[in-house]
Amino acid sequence: MRARIVKGIVGAAASVLVALLFLSPGRSLAEETAFIRGDANGDGGISISDAHWSLGYLFRNKAAPSCVKAADVNDNGVVDITDSIVILGHLFLAQGSPCEPFPEAGTDPTSDGLSCDSYGGGASVVDDAARIEIVGGVAGDDGTVFLKVQVSSSRPVAGFSGVLSVQGNIFAEGQGADITEPGEGRSDFRAAMAYGGKLSIGLLFSLIEDVTIGPGTGVHVVDLSVKLRGAAAGEYALTLESGELIDAETGMPIAAALSAGSIQVASPVAGWPDKQVDTQPLVCDNQPPDPPDPPDPGPSVDFLRGDVNTDGTVSISDALMVRRYLFNGDRAPPCFDAADADDSGKLDVTDVIYVLNQLLLEDAGHMPPPYPVVGPDPTLDWLGCTAYEVVTPEKTDDVLTLGAVDAVPGQDVEIPVYLTSARETEALQLLFRAVPDVITLTSVSYNGRMDAEYKSILGSEDGVYRVGLVPRLIETGYEIPPGEDRLILRLGGEVSDSAEPGTVVTLEPVENYGPFGLRTELTYRGTAEYVTVIPTVVEGYLRVVADLAIFIRGDSNHDETVDMSDAVSTLDHLFRGGAEPPCLDAADANDDGTLDISDPIATLRALYLGTGPLPPPTGTPGFDPSPDALDCVY
Repeated sequence: MRARIVKGIVGAAASVLVALLFLSPGRSLAEETAFIRGDANGDGGISISDAHWSLGYLFRNKAAPSCVKAADVNDNGVVDITDSIVILGHLFLAQGSPCEPFPEAGTDPTSDGLSCDSYGGGASVVDDAARIEIVGGVAGDDGTVFLKVQVSSSRPVAGFSGVLSVQGNIFAEGQGADITEPGEGRSDFRAAMAYGGKLSIGLLFSLIEDVTIGPGTGVHVVDLSVKLRGAAAGEYALTLESGELIDAETGMPIAAALSAGSIQVASPVAGWPDKQVDTQPLVCDNQPPDPPDPPDPGPSVDFLRGDVNTDGTVSISDALMVRRYLFNGDRAPPCFDAADADDSGKLDVTDVIYVLNQLLLEDAGHMPPPYPVVGPDPTLDWLGCTAYEVVTPEKTDDVLTLGAVDAVPGQDVEIPVYLTSARETEALQLLFRAVPDVITLTSVSYNGRMDAEYKSILGSEDGVYRVGLVPRLIETGYEIPPGEDRLILRLGGEVSDSAEPGTVVTLEPVENYGPFGLRTELTYRGTAEYVTVIPTVVEGYLRVVADLAIFIRGDSNHDETVDMSDAVSTLDHLFRGGAEPPCLDAADANDDGTLDISDPIATLRALYLGTGPLPPPTGTPGFDPSPDALDCVY
């Protein structure tokens, strides 16, 4: 089971762009020491464990590298999270190599304030139980094959990597492999790409937190959807040429036994075209830029710290406006001092994260002055504030709807959240109240085409929940599309064992909550700046009942097993006028809330193509954790 040891709310690429952490230059230089750039753990090579080692040092109070220079992968005189990202990009995404000295050991060609007291001596952890196994699969008609990755270890594992080749070199060059994970959550970093005739696979469960799996035997960690180029019918042997597990305790690699199966191609496939791999060289400019000299600040304009879009309060839209300016070429904030949320005297990604953390971390809820009222900047810096004029957010026709759920005492539940909007939505924050003695909500999942990089839910003792969602923190093109009653979120939690059947808990919208005066809002990208808009919020409810129908997902014919006959039963009903399945929820194999052709396909893919289990409940009968309009008659 995966264990989260440190609480945090920054995920995926949000973690990639957390605060830049600088090392103190006050240590002695040792430029004569030879080292390999990127080899943070000193084991003589570059691998995924080096990225994990540096991240542990930066964010988890792990030991510093004995040669800090080696951890400065881009040779800019600073060790921060970007160095680990360079390693991961180089290993798994065909991106630039570390700066010199690399790949052979040598001395540092540049002078900086980083130390290298010693280098080398690192060694792999010995674990006789360690194993990485690739389970083969059958190629579909479109030239896609599903492979399963299983790992074994007697020690907790923080990630893994592998390089896979195939007989006949039938991996489509330059094509990435889709990666899905069974069970809990989504890893912060997961990548697989075919280039140079090999498929390179890498996964870190978290960049920031201590997240591990194991110990265990044959633990199913990911499924790969791998694209093949044209291939004749036949069996193609797979070879796992190299691979390692990351020892969570030491940060060192675990040398693992490697095995792989084969790919079965039942009939010739045209497959996927090769793509040109765009290898971007790493720019080794060797010196960090000097900060500009603070100019004469001149006359000061009063402002509210953190209110970047000048709507009179601090909210998730303020973080988005800083992001757009820093990374997407949008207009500058009208008041740089207000955008400098942490009052560091500079505007960077730390301000984005600072705003999000202040809004949605339990121990947060304040800003440096001037806050909570408008006032002058008490600190002297070069940013300045040319204008700060509050524009009150507008009420719109957008609608956020909290779902209605029936549940029995002690049941795990998911509260759906639907959005009706005529425009693309870049982010949202949602506030509502539920009776804490009846239901506790602890998780949020996003129903977009890819999982959200930033999603959080935080409850309080008075039953108020704060929910935040940003599909992408850096990239554009992943906005929530317009539509009517689109399912966008599922809020997961548990009904109390002591909840009385017949109890109805209203999920009631909340406004003007906490030190920031938080409200439910949507964030649009306006013509000149981020626009905060106030939607209508439709309350939902949780009704506690004495009993609910239980079923097995995919068991369309109600024989308490899932097999070919269930897919046939659903198809017979859909296309031949056959009897309606006695439990529509069970027949809804992919759990999308509708019964259609995709459900028997999902059943067959799970049975014969190794795509992983159907959504719960599986194996044994259970309650439906995701509410919808489908019902059961038994």
